[in-house]
Amino acid sequence: MNGVFTLNDGRVLKIFETKNGQPTLAINDILIHSRYDPYKEATAFIDHHRMIYQDKNCVVVYGLGFGYHIKELLKKIGSDCRVYLFEADKAILKIVKTLDMVQEVLNDHRVKLIEGYDHNFLCRFSEKLGYVGDLIIYKPSLRALPNEYEDFKNAILDFELSKIGIERFGSLLHENDELNLTDGYNIIDDFFNKYNFEAKPVVIASSGPSLDLSVECLSRFRGRYNLFCAGSALRTLMKYRVKPDMICVIDASDLVAKQLSGYENLSVPLCFLSSASHLAVSNYRGPKYIFCNETIQGKLTIETGKSVSTAILSIALMARANPIIFTGQDLAFIDNKHHTETFTEIYGESNEAFLQGHSETVVGVSGDLLYTNSGLLSYKRWIERVIEANPQITFFNASKGAKIKGTIDRKLEEIFE
Repeated sequence: MNGVFTLNDGRVLKIFETKNGQPTLAINDILIHSRYDPYKEATAFIDHHRMIYQDKNCVVVYGLGFGYHIKELLKKIGSDCRVYLFEADKAILKIVKTLDMVQEVLNDHRVKLIEGYDHNFLCRFSEKLGYVGDLIIYKPSLRALPNEYEDFKNAILDFELSKIGIERFGSLLHENDELNLTDGYNIIDDFFNKYNFEAKPVVIASSGPSLDLSVECLSRFRGRYNLFCAGSALRTLMKYRVKPDMICVIDASDLVAKQLSGYENLSVPLCFLSSASHLAVSNYRGPKYIFCNETIQGKLTIETGKSVSTAILSIALMARANPIIFTGQDLAFIDNKHHTETFTEIYGESNEAFLQGHSETVVGVSGDLLYTNSGLLSYKRWIERVIEANPQITFFNASKGAKIKGTIDRKLEEIFE
C-alpha cells in the first residue's frame, strides 16, 4: 500500500518501504517508525519501558502507528495482561486499520483499542491512567497529531515531565518528606493567618534573565508592593537590598541550600514544600512554614505546578493577592540567557550549559520568537490554566520573555507609577 495520501486536515501521509523491506510511514515528514529497521527500533523502545509492563496485569499505551511496538509488547507480557491502546488521530486510524499488520495487533484478545477524540475517549484515558499510574507514550504518534489535539498532547507531555522528576528524585523526596514532616515546623495555614497581603499588589520574582533588568525598579518602588520570591532569585534581589516578604523553595536537591547561603538569618518567612531539601530548610533560621502538594496529616495542600514559581502563584492566590505581577517569569531564553547572572554564582553553571539542544520556540511579549524548552512550556501552560480559572484577579506580566495568556503586558515602572 505504498503511496502518498493527503488527509482532510491537510496533513500528508506517506507510506513506503524501509531499507530492509518493512513498511513504514511518515506524517508531514515526521517519521512514525524507523526508515531502516522498524522491528529493531520497536524492540529497543519496548525494552526501555519494561518497568511499566513487567509483571503487570494492565498496561496503558498511547499511539498505534503501524503497531510494531505493540506487537513487541505483546511478546513480553503474559496471556492475562490487558493492553489499553489509545489513539486519538481518527484520520490516521482510518488508513492504518485497513492494513493486515495492524489488524493482526488489534485482533489480539489482550488489546483493547480506544479511539477517536471525544468525552468518552478522555474519560477512559483518565480512568485507565489513574488505575495503572503510568503509561507508554509512543512519541512519534503524539508529535504527528494536528493542532486540534494540542491540549491533549500537552497534557501527556506534562505527565511525562512530572514522572521524570519523580524517577530522578524519588528516594530523596521521600527522605526529605519524612524529615521535614517530623521537625515540627509551622504549617502554611499559620502563614496566611499571621500575614495580610491584600492591601498591596504581590510581585512574584522568579530567576529568569529579565529579573536582572527589573531589580533596580523593584528597589526604587519597594514600598508599593509585597514581594514573594523564588529561592533562586533571592541573591539577585538582596544585591540591590530588595528584601522579600516571602521566600519559597520546593526542590529536593541539597543544592537548594546554596540559594539561601549567606541569608540564613533573614527574618523573612520561608515557605517550603514538605519534600524540599531538608538541609536548606534546617539551615535557615528565619520563620518557616511547611506545605504539601497532597493531603498529609491535615496540612494545607498547595498546587505546586512542579516549579517554584508556579507554587508561589498558588500561595499568592491563597493569600488573596490582587493584582499579581510576574517579573523574571520569562519561560524562555533571552539574549542566550536562561537565568539571572547570580544563578551562575549559586550553582557554578553558565547560561550556555542550559542552552544546548533546545529548538522549541514561543512567542515573546514583544511579538518575536524566543527559544525555550519543554519544561518551561509546561510551566507556562500551568500558569495560563490557573489564570483562566481566576478571572476575578488581575495579572500583570512585567517579564521580558514569553507572552503569558491572560496577563497584561506592562513595564514595572508603568504599573507602580
